[in-house]
Amino acid sequence: MSGELRNMPYTFTTDWFTNHEANWRRHFAPYYGRPNLRILELGSFEGRSTCWLLDHVLTHPTSTITCVDTFTSPWYVPLADDLESRFDANVRASASWREGKVTRLRGESGRLLRQLPTELFDIAYVDGSHEPEDVLEDLALVWRLMKPGGMVICDDYDLENHPERRFPRPAFDAFLHCFAPRIQDLAFHKGCDPAPTQLVFRRKPELNRTASARRNLVVRSCGPSALPMAPADSDNWDLIEHRWGGPPAYDWAGTVWNDADRKFRAAIRRLPVLRRYDAIAVIDDDIVPATSWSAIFELFHRTGARVAQPALTPDSPWSHEITVQQPALSYRWTTFVEVQCPILRADVIEAYLAPALAYEFNWGLESFWSHHELAAGRLLAILDATPVHHTRPVVGYGRKHPAWSELDRFLAEYGLSRARESTVGCVAVGGSGGQAGTVAPGDAEPDAAAPEPSAAPHIAILTVGRTENYIDATMASLFASDAATDAMRVVLFADTDEPRYLEKYRADPRVEIVALPPDRAAAICDFDKHTRFNNNYLRCLESAGTSGVLIFEDDVEFRPDWWLRFRAVQREMEEVGHKSFGLALYAPEGTPSCDLFDPSLRRGKNYCSYVACCFYGTQGMYFTQDVARSAAEFIRQEGFHYGHLPGDILLNRLFDRQQNLYACARSLVQHVGRNTTGIGTFHQSATFGLAWPGETG
Repeated sequence: MSGELRNMPYTFTTDWFTNHEANWRRHFAPYYGRPNLRILELGSFEGRSTCWLLDHVLTHPTSTITCVDTFTSPWYVPLADDLESRFDANVRASASWREGKVTRLRGESGRLLRQLPTELFDIAYVDGSHEPEDVLEDLALVWRLMKPGGMVICDDYDLENHPERRFPRPAFDAFLHCFAPRIQDLAFHKGCDPAPTQLVFRRKPELNRTASARRNLVVRSCGPSALPMAPADSDNWDLIEHRWGGPPAYDWAGTVWNDADRKFRAAIRRLPVLRRYDAIAVIDDDIVPATSWSAIFELFHRTGARVAQPALTPDSPWSHEITVQQPALSYRWTTFVEVQCPILRADVIEAYLAPALAYEFNWGLESFWSHHELAAGRLLAILDATPVHHTRPVVGYGRKHPAWSELDRFLAEYGLSRARESTVGCVAVGGSGGQAGTVAPGDAEPDAAAPEPSAAPHIAILTVGRTENYIDATMASLFASDAATDAMRVVLFADTDEPRYLEKYRADPRVEIVALPPDRAAAICDFDKHTRFNNNYLRCLESAGTSGVLIFEDDVEFRPDWWLRFRAVQREMEEVGHKSFGLALYAPEGTPSCDLFDPSLRRGKNYCSYVACCFYGTQGMYFTQDVARSAAEFIRQEGFHYGHLPGDILLNRLFDRQQNLYACARSLVQHVGRNTTGIGTFHQSATFGLAWPGETG
């Protein structure tokens, strides 16, 4: 056992790793501590190599490892029933372990690797099944998962003591023979005796295509009533017609797929054809470009997205409102792309269309490619500057239509939920996609002279009587903070007409108690808990004055300097032109801010954009007056018709439409209410109490 692992609290029964440690130190040295590093491990066993990577290489908080193993050991009986729990215990003992650091995928690699996005990993360690056919399949699948320049380490190249005497070396040699032109830095390293040889190589970066090559393909799925499509308007795209119901009534001299199956299943069966191109659009026959397919593909490549779609013209029938064109924008970063006319980069098309073979309608693909792109830290795109016209009315599918039950089966098989239809960022017409022309809706150019900071808003706290009354601790924390001045105004909104639990604050001149009117209390007494919360939050929003309103839940702890920090955020945002926005003073642990998805979105010293689709946790919020009014109207319309929706989900949907949600650089309040009202689970912020950016201590 290596010295470091020997001194760590790990439990291992075997050691096939230490003999190679010296070679690993040499190969991994350039990667030590690197941020955003992604490693794939096939064959993790008890986690010895995983723990070494956690302790030496994956020390940066943003770096992760994905471990694939069946976690069964028929040839090593003592661990056959305990392997998975032993692996979990070992990796959790690493000093660099944290939630989300290690992704464990249990099952056969041949199935699991096909579900991962391409070009995802920087390093792969292949030490899975040693059956030659399995080794060859693993290597081929790992290849497509590697980033150009990525490093692959393979164990047991010359193993000769396999229980069934079927050596893996022929599979390694066959792979090297086939991929030799695309491999660089090939090396064979013998460990300390008696360890077998390890094979190390890198995936050579792909050479650029020649300028004359057609880079793009449109696959158009045509029925007998299809209208002719204009031929390619340039030499950068090809057209293939997939005819599923007999020839349409027009002549066509181009390539035809006569296939009665659905478009995605017809496409995935012709992968060798699709791989000749950089991007493939798979469209219905009622899609007509308002510009040209050349312009659509040009914009697609400019975005750098791997999955996108052209927007639908405003006069088009639509099923998903997010797909309707925004004329002032060039393109939007989103979490959703529809199956009607998606464009996929060739390096992801196999992974993202593979599930189509098992299904007919394939609505689930929308959730499938959305989930995997977001998991890879990437977004999807909707191309507004190059829209298409949808020429036929939308067909209404009732819930009894088999497409719905198929969607349920699809989501269940892959452990997914319906994709959220959210816009995360955008680029204005004329923008470059970098800094120039990039906007966060709700932003404005700075005024010539910075405005004076707004007057201080009042503080509204929505309260509820419960067994453990957190309001007293919340008020004590507030009164002990730097906000406690004679000018402070606190309004306590009770959820009952007789709030005895607030009696002690009636004599405080800084506090106003607003009870429910008796008739209103009687009207909501039978409401579900979400609707009661929405009613209380609505009352807080309606109290907003010209300076807006600060709204807190009654189970928070205030940072001692929260008022100073909030006013600094408010001042900075006003100075750069923000006039209409919502500001989160609390962000639960794991909530991504804009820098995880789109670094072009605006951020300042004291604040950053908040990805609306990821918003949850209403423990502390500030609303400008106009946004408070729109939020109140939205909750008035949605929060009572759909009472099962929590308030934070309603705000999530509101800000996803308005795109003017921001967050303080550090949480200014902490959630302390472990005894919840039953509305949600307990969560806290990881940034509460941390030093402010640029400061120490």
